Amino acid sequence: MLVLAITLLAAAAAPPAPNQPYLPNAVLAEAARELPPPPARGSAADAADRQFYRDVTLNSPDRTVQRARKLIIMVRPAYRSALSCELGSQIDPKLTPELWKLLLRADIDAARASSVVKFGGGAQRQRPNSEDGSPSCDGRTAAERPGPSYPSRHAASGYLWALILAELRPARRADLMAFGTETGDFWVTCRINWKSDAEQGRVLAQSVFRQLLKTPAFKADLARARTELATAPPAFSC
Repeated sequence: MLVLAITLLAAAAAPPAPNQPYLPNAVLAEAARELPPPPARGSAADAADRQFYRDVTLNSPDRTVQRARKLIIMVRPAYRSALSCELGSQIDPKLTPELWKLLLRADIDAARASSVVKFGGGAQRQRPNSEDGSPSCDGRTAAERPGPSYPSRHAASGYLWALILAELRPARRADLMAFGTETGDFWVTCRINWKSDAEQGRVLAQSVFRQLLKTPAFKADLARARTELATAPPAFSC
C-alpha cells in the first residue's frame, strides 16, 4: 500500500480515488519474486515455525492475546488509534483525509502483492490452526478463513504503513517500525499465520515500498500527506 522531489504541477493535480492501487500487475509480480517459497514440510524452517506455534499457543500471556485480538484488523478505529500514538498525530479519515487515502491505496498494493505469491502457482501453505482445529483469537477456524497462509498479507500491510509513516515523520521511525512489526505478530499470536509468514510479509512490504518510491502518483499523494500532517492534531488518548 520517501523524501523525493515533486513538481508543483504534480502536487496540485487532482488526487486519484482511494480505492485505486498505485502499482501495475507487472510491478507487483516483480516485487513478489523477491520472496522464497514457503518452508517445505519437514524442513528445519518448518520445524522452527511449528515449535514457535506451539510456544505461542501454550505460553502467550492473556494480555498479549487480548491486545492482538483488539488490534488485529487494521481499518478498525482501535488500530488507527494505536498507530496514531506511534506517529504522534491523529490518523483519521476526516481530520487527515490525504494521509488516510495514501495508506488505503498502499494497502491495496500490499494485498495484491501477497496474492501474487499466494495464488501465483507456487507452493501454498495452510494456516497453522488448520492442523489442530483450534480457533484463532477471534473465534474463527481455519475453514472459516480460507486462503493460503504464506505470506502474511497483514504483516505486509502493517509494515508498509510503518515504512510510509516513518518516511513522513523520521523522528518516530523506531516506534513506527516496531508497531509495524507487531502488526504481523498479532496474526501469529492469534494462530492465523506462521512466524515465517509474517517475516516474509515484511520482506514483501519492503519490496513494494521500493516500487512505490518510483511511482509519480504515490509521490504526489505523499507530498499532500506530508503537508497535511504538518498541521494535523496530536494523537488522542495515548
